[in-house]
Amino acid sequence: MRSTSGHHHHRASVSTHRTRFVYGAPRIVVTSPRVVVRNSYPRRYIEPMYMSRPAFEQVMWDLSQARFDDDRIAIISHVARVYTVNTDQVMAMVSELRFSDNRVNALADIHPRVRDQHNWYRVYDLLTFSNDRRRLRSRCGY
Repeated sequence: MRSTSGHHHHRASVSTHRTRFVYGAPRIVVTSPRVVVRNSYPRRYIEPMYMSRPAFEQVMWDLSQARFDDDRIAIISHVARVYTVNTDQVMAMVSELRFSDNRVNALADIHPRVRDQHNWYRVYDLLTFSNDRRRLRSRCGY
C-alpha cells in the first residue's frame, strides 16, 4: 500500500492524538493512523532521499566525464536506487545518454522515483521516435 500523496513516509506508522480537558475529564481525539506497509523489498533496498542540488551537480559532472553510455547508465541506475528526483533532474541526466534505446531504459527505471509525476509528460521530448515514446508509455503503465 503506498501513501496517496506519492511521498514516502519514513515511519512504519504514525498516529496523532490530542488531549482536551472537558470539565476536568480528559477526552482523547485519535485521528486514524497513516500506515505505510512495506512488504518484501530486496535486501539492498535503500530508503530513498531527495536529491539535493549539490548531489545533482555532482551526478551531472560525473555524467559529463563518463566516456560511454554504459558508464552513464550505471550512474543513472545508482541515482534511481538511492534518490527520489524531479522531472527537471531526470531530463538533464537522461539527455546525457546518446542512444534512444538507452534513454527509454533509463527513463523506465527512474520513473517510479519521480516526485512530480504530473510533469512526467515532458520527458517524452527526449525521445525522437514515436515508437520509443510508445514503448516508454507502456513500460511506465500509461
